[in-house]
Amino acid sequence: MEDDNAIFLLALLYSFLVLFGFITNSLIIAATFSSKSLQSTCNILIAFCSFSDIIHMFGHLPKIIWIFTGRFFMSSYLCNTFQAIPLFGLSAGTFGILSIGVDRLISVLFPTFYTSKNPFRYLVSHAFVIILYFIGQCLLILSNFEDKQVICSPPEVYHGQAKENWAMISCIVYITSFIVYLIVWVQVRRKDGPNLRAFRSIFTVMVVVVFGWFTGMAGFLVVRLTTSLQGKDLYIAEELLGIPVNSSLFAKRLSDNAKKVLFSAHYRSIFRRQLRRVPILRDRFSSNNRTIKVSHTRSETIR
Repeated sequence: MEDDNAIFLLALLYSFLVLFGFITNSLIIAATFSSKSLQSTCNILIAFCSFSDIIHMFGHLPKIIWIFTGRFFMSSYLCNTFQAIPLFGLSAGTFGILSIGVDRLISVLFPTFYTSKNPFRYLVSHAFVIILYFIGQCLLILSNFEDKQVICSPPEVYHGQAKENWAMISCIVYITSFIVYLIVWVQVRRKDGPNLRAFRSIFTVMVVVVFGWFTGMAGFLVVRLTTSLQGKDLYIAEELLGIPVNSSLFAKRLSDNAKKVLFSAHYRSIFRRQLRRVPILRDRFSSNNRTIKVSHTRSETIR
């Protein structure tokens, strides 16, 4: 009974995280496509990463619905069917973080190439690598599939050794991402150029996200390799470790200081413009109550 209560509480928490994540990621996507100045290749990659996170979040819905109806378990065949599309979001979101870092690294190390590149071909090349990563994850899942009963969450598509391999691969991707962002940060600070302020916001966002994901994956790997938990106990442990992953953006938004530096003034102005369209928020974000000063200088633009 205690396990059941813990599962219900976790489902309630994840319901909130899914809702909050959907709203915040939708704001980023809407801001990108509603402003031409936010449609650089880097901004589009950020929007794609947000879109991937939304798809990934939908993978929690089968679990939430099943738990709230008191059924808990479903067959792994049915679960994997539900998770087919969210799996792409999970894979694309994981590798998308690295993709954004590589984009920034290219812009710093090879500025001439970066400014003269073909945007469409450049984005297609990023998409191609992400799709290859997704195909690799699918092969990993298929090679270790087991017919069993599961509480259906995104990680439950990985069975047996595949779960440990997935966790290790994810850790490698996140460590690589951190190294890439760190190199870019050092290069940008050394040059002390006009892109420093613009990159600071991306660096803050991505370091927190990478830390959240890496913490969850590393903890998940430790549990798999050092404990003998099974059934509901293992599920509860894995869900607890998933909280840093799914709440990394939420934690940033709770911090007033982080909220001031997460995005450029242009992003913030677009967000306020969107929120003013919501009737209950119109007065709070009215331009009459708060003057928004947007600078379209090079320092606010991510190339």
